[in-house]
Amino acid sequence: MTTSMFEQSHHFTIGKVEVSSKSRDADADALEKLCSNIAAGALLNSRERSDAPKCHPETHVAVQQELFSFVTDDNDDESAQPKRMLWLTGPAGSGKTTIMNTVGEHFKKKRNLAAAFFFSSFCSSQGRGTKDRFVTTLAYQLIQDAGIPEIRGEVLSSIAKNPAIFKMSLQEQMEVLILRPLRLCQTQGELKASTPRVIIIDGLDECGERDQAEVLKVLLDASSDPIFPFRVVVASRPDPAIDEFFFTTAESHFSTIFLDNKYNPDADITLFLNSHFARIRRKYSLYPSWPGKDIVSLLVENASEQMIYAATVVRFIEMPSKSPQSQLEIILEDFPISPSRRSNPFGPLDALYSRILNLSPDPILALRWLKAYHYLDIERGFSTWCFNRICESTEGEADRLFASTTALVASLNQRDPKTAHYMFYHKSFQDFLRHPSRYGEFFVETEKESFKWLVECFLRVFERRRPAIRMILAGYSTIFGQSVSKRFAPEVFRLWYFLISERRSFTDFYDEQLLQCDADWWIPCVDLVDQGGRAFTMLMFVVSHNQCWPFKPCCKTCKRWRSAILDLWKYTPGDSVHISLPGNLALLLDRFGLKRISLRSSGFGVTLFHRDPTPGSMPNSQRYASSTSPDAEAIRDERSSISSVSSLVGGTEEDPLPAPEDWAGLTSLGELHSTLYRRRSGSSGTGTHNSVATGDSKMFGDDACVNKGSGESFKGIRRPESIGSFRGHSEHSDLHGSISEQDGLLDVK
Repeated sequence: MTTSMFEQSHHFTIGKVEVSSKSRDADADALEKLCSNIAAGALLNSRERSDAPKCHPETHVAVQQELFSFVTDDNDDESAQPKRMLWLTGPAGSGKTTIMNTVGEHFKKKRNLAAAFFFSSFCSSQGRGTKDRFVTTLAYQLIQDAGIPEIRGEVLSSIAKNPAIFKMSLQEQMEVLILRPLRLCQTQGELKASTPRVIIIDGLDECGERDQAEVLKVLLDASSDPIFPFRVVVASRPDPAIDEFFFTTAESHFSTIFLDNKYNPDADITLFLNSHFARIRRKYSLYPSWPGKDIVSLLVENASEQMIYAATVVRFIEMPSKSPQSQLEIILEDFPISPSRRSNPFGPLDALYSRILNLSPDPILALRWLKAYHYLDIERGFSTWCFNRICESTEGEADRLFASTTALVASLNQRDPKTAHYMFYHKSFQDFLRHPSRYGEFFVETEKESFKWLVECFLRVFERRRPAIRMILAGYSTIFGQSVSKRFAPEVFRLWYFLISERRSFTDFYDEQLLQCDADWWIPCVDLVDQGGRAFTMLMFVVSHNQCWPFKPCCKTCKRWRSAILDLWKYTPGDSVHISLPGNLALLLDRFGLKRISLRSSGFGVTLFHRDPTPGSMPNSQRYASSTSPDAEAIRDERSSISSVSSLVGGTEEDPLPAPEDWAGLTSLGELHSTLYRRRSGSSGTGTHNSVATGDSKMFGDDACVNKGSGESFKGIRRPESIGSFRGHSEHSDLHGSISEQDGLLDVK
């Protein structure tokens, strides 16, 4: 056996070539970081998109040809400014995603596809509904063999040098991860002439308006850079923000394809239906004349140029519950539609959705269930599993409820906490659920009734300290019982907070029932690091005292809840979260019912520490109970922990913040925070704002309430703006607050 003298050797030099294992390790580490920050589900060939619809043969031919020409044809007119972006747009259900799937596969086979990103608001995989992982996902695809592998080393080197790049803006990510590596490779002569030609983005309208604007801006800037070799195709609905961008900011840089009757959609829909009916006839041995030309023509007319109507009809007819003839009769049966709806392009589609939803054993409950699912922004897996446990009153209710509606939505893996989810076949059905104007003619259901039903589902869980159905699953037997506080309860708090976060009154119809729940059981389940848990304690702290009359001793319910909450809020060394109460005057006014503590951020102060507070520090609300003060060393440690907090409160030359040398006179972290808080709020410190410097702003809705001791009316029913409205991610982030890091402190602002 011959042994090489170089076996297992590294870190040596041969001439000018240095052999090192460090670069390989660094590249592997950078690649791992990049992979953990991409939206894998947004890729063209991702597992969750394995059944993504493609164009039926011989449909959308003209549109596809225009897209192929845009990507592959060179601009022969040197005097004309080349169009580097194309916007494919059209109404809901016109086939945009189907077309993008088809042309994406075509470009991939021809090795013309550089990267793809398919946005989706109803797929629960991480990153598909927001901008956050957009550029990183493009960069990941570009360094693969099908992209531009020459830039791989430069991209990974950039990540190794700047691992915080994943927290930067999209503009910075585009520069560091894509444009700069392209420039460096071009300078070194490493770029090949035959590079992929196109990047495709689908469903941009499914993320929030702010995200839409930033994605489009970064694409426009990149496509305007000579080093960027790609054409960009963006597909979306004609949302106002996207439309405004293309026809103002990017007016001279893009081409557009609008899917209207210019492309003869009726012919495509007819071809689609005839082809699928022929397949169904063969599968079920039906007569060659079924269903007949007149029926096909009627379905094409009802489709109103929306391919999604035809696709839903075919999916419904092929459901195994009944014969194809019976299913088609359900589609064609008379359904009361007002004249105004008949003239509405969405009228027949809404009627189709309503027919299918009415096949559920309890159509109203099915409608409420799906509206709540979207309103609470439920994610795949444990969140969906908990949502079902909250809503169901009998075991397996979700499966039974949606067994007949699989043409619209499929209820999948509902017994598995890791993979439970609902699969919606098209966003137009989500739109139907969001707008009462679309389903109101078919279902007698008000927004108030939907909201009340969902609140009652939560109250049932709070009262029983568990769901109505106690399920013991193989491998998950500890979800309930002793470990419920670690898994189920935090999810209940999070979803409950989302439901009632816009509360504007001191009292609401669910308060009395909520207060009858077991405070000694639920409060220890709260994790104050989680905003839902903090919100629950703040709500109960305020609501429990609403039962007390002015100038009277607090009732037993109030004492029970407030005692448990104050024990939880009590500061102990090592806590990463501290909640402080208002100043003494505010507490006095609240105690005697003269002015209630608000649910808004002015009512409480919240400090989240990036690292544990020092043992010597003690927040303001506990300082007065201590007979000793922290030593000087502890105070110095506190200063380093919050040394950059001044940027949060905006000191000026005329009104500077306390200098570090003046901090020695402050006996606690809480006192320093109080000083900064008063500076920011403009308070003298003698009023109700003697709190710490941070707070959960917008924890609940703006105050529109009066105190119980004023003699004015204080009761009312909270009327949500729209329980059916689906919240985009930008709204979601505004609602839950944003967190910015400061050396040792996180400021929720």
